[in-house]
Amino acid sequence: MSISLGTPPLEILAGADTGSDLIWTQCLPCESCCEQVAPLFDPSKSSTYRNLSCNSSMCGEVLNLGCSRNRTCKYHIFYGDRSYSTRVLSAETLVMNSSGRGSVNFPNNTFGCGYDNGGFDNLTTGVVALGRGHLSLISQLGPSIGNKFAYCLVPYEQNKSSRMDFGDNAVVSGNGTVYTPLIPTVDPYYSVTLEKISVGHKNITLPCPDEDGENGNTGAIDLQPVPDPSNIGLDLCYEFGKDFKVPPMTFRFDGAEIVLGSMNTLIQVNERVSCFAFSGSDSISIIGNIVQQNFKIGFDLNNMKVAFQPTDCAHG
Repeated sequence: MSISLGTPPLEILAGADTGSDLIWTQCLPCESCCEQVAPLFDPSKSSTYRNLSCNSSMCGEVLNLGCSRNRTCKYHIFYGDRSYSTRVLSAETLVMNSSGRGSVNFPNNTFGCGYDNGGFDNLTTGVVALGRGHLSLISQLGPSIGNKFAYCLVPYEQNKSSRMDFGDNAVVSGNGTVYTPLIPTVDPYYSVTLEKISVGHKNITLPCPDEDGENGNTGAIDLQPVPDPSNIGLDLCYEFGKDFKVPPMTFRFDGAEIVLGSMNTLIQVNERVSCFAFSGSDSISIIGNIVQQNFKIGFDLNNMKVAFQPTDCAHG
């Protein structure tokens, strides 16, 4: 996601993350940073940058590592893939481009200035947190966007930009739109109730002990699984022939149902092998970005609901 920070503004390309609640970017002077193609943000060159003190209310919202010698709040954030960012909690002007209004400035946004970061590729300069926590972009913009945002993810193989909307433009309605309630939680996640998964005409129930007490289930694909040749860690891979039809998968939520085609369920890892874009989890279950491709998904936090609308995201 492209945003800009500072005065004058510096564009950063950061990972959009609906599961976290701190905006941050790599900053000069870096002590241990990931290589990045874009210039690093330099706080000394912005007239609107300021450090936040340990006594600030925002400091209490992060996992902080105490104070520096000048009483500046030090933050630490880490992610499930072991990437992380550490150092100074700050305030700065954030700038976003609007399709109808040009550049829009949002002053005094809290963000992390990371001097010690790891685990990110060279195209990513930080994270734009879109979660429910107090420091996320959505919470900080809050009333100015009517507590609404939406996105439409273009299939990754098309290599095109996806669209994100805020405020009135983020209302998802019309043909094919379904809604499910957002469940209040104490964490930064957007939680919904998934009632059932079907493959073709067969419902899946997990776990399903067989006669020997082992977990098993009836498959809908009459092929022998093969190992994941990419070593990504995907659990279920097949050598699909050209004429093989993958059955659709249906997710049934509370009050809503979405049907997923092979684009939403499979990742082609080489010329012969495709793997299902699902993996087991011992903790929370996450509906990932492959499943969400070609759906316009709108979050209405005033009415605590999320909308799904099948859409050609590259053109819609």
